[in-house]
Amino acid sequence: MVLCGSSLAACGGPAEAQRGGPATASSAAASGPATTAASPSGEGAAGDPRTPPPAGVGRPAASQRLTFAPERIRLSSDGGASAPVQRVDTGASGELELPADPGVTGWWVSGALAGEVYGSVVLAGHIDSRERGIGFFAKLLNASPGDRIELTGRGLTQTYVVRTNKEVDKGALSTSTDIFDRSVRGRLVLLTCTGSFDPRTRHYDHNLVVTAYPVGVPRLAKS
Repeated sequence: MVLCGSSLAACGGPAEAQRGGPATASSAAASGPATTAASPSGEGAAGDPRTPPPAGVGRPAASQRLTFAPERIRLSSDGGASAPVQRVDTGASGELELPADPGVTGWWVSGALAGEVYGSVVLAGHIDSRERGIGFFAKLLNASPGDRIELTGRGLTQTYVVRTNKEVDKGALSTSTDIFDRSVRGRLVLLTCTGSFDPRTRHYDHNLVVTAYPVGVPRLAKS
């Protein structure tokens, strides 16, 4: 089942992806604690009243955010159902190569990390499989505005609230860059197939696109 066709290639492709990463720590933090030079007269030893106190260790700037690659997705609106997340990217044809198991979702590695200020965190998965049955993302058919979704990874959790759930023609992903936009305010975009199934091509004719926005910043995951 082809999910996105050549849509990612139309957006510039993974090779051109550039994340607007989190703010860096202060220069003091980057260069380490300052040192105190001795005076020309040899003074400056401990106890000398003219010796300034040692510089403190730099701390991360308040604007530096925690970010992480998603490892699991949880749908709070569906009794807390969850699924593992694997890293995926586009292949030579420009198509997003999804996990074969419909119970596993794929995170587009050339998109944003969870917690980043800008960019789309894109997760995609099969809605079903002839061999393995209904997929995890079939649950997105019932996603409604206000539903909560959690991403976890590296001991962190980021919560999102669903804003929209809509069907788009499969070709729309090839002509519009909006879904994969890396300059928008940070958000989560979930993709799967829907619509009518063509038994000849074994493809659906539409994609389901669920968009959600973060609530706060990443926090430590509950153990």
